[in-house]
Amino acid sequence: MRSKRRSLSASEKLIAAERFSGRALRDSAIRRARHIAIYLAFDGELDLSILTDALLAEGKAVYLPVLSRFTPPRLRFTRYQPGMAMRPNRYGIPEPVRRQFKPLRELDVVLMPLTAFDAHGGRLGMGGGFYDRTFPVRTMGSFEKPKLIGVAYRWQQVEVLPVEAHDRRVHRVLTD
Repeated sequence: MRSKRRSLSASEKLIAAERFSGRALRDSAIRRARHIAIYLAFDGELDLSILTDALLAEGKAVYLPVLSRFTPPRLRFTRYQPGMAMRPNRYGIPEPVRRQFKPLRELDVVLMPLTAFDAHGGRLGMGGGFYDRTFPVRTMGSFEKPKLIGVAYRWQQVEVLPVEAHDRRVHRVLTD
């Protein structure tokens, strides 16, 4: 899946990003949300920059993940502003230099990049377990917020993914 994602042409990625943005802006949870966590596309992930611009234009607060210094690391989310200073984390993914972290339960929606997904909310990320540790089932399972929405290309759907007790399912998946 990752190699197929990386092999997409720039025009294929742009078309997918435009389609995704349109769908996301019609999603009920995203329409209602005021505080939305996104990600910066990496390794061929579906690009959210078109959606991000639209969300900011609507006056919504947008947040980016930052790897914590905890062991094992989890994600924390800081407010995003266009043009803000960034630096690469240990995986080469840009993160904001200036950080004001938002409490997780104050986020309305978290858009999570997926490598694969199934129809039952099963998801496969990049293998680091960051989202699983950040939103553990045992502590977040009974809360309505944030809504965890997976982001993927349509062709990343598989029949079924193995799910372990610590794996965090998504509420739903939005695709191009």
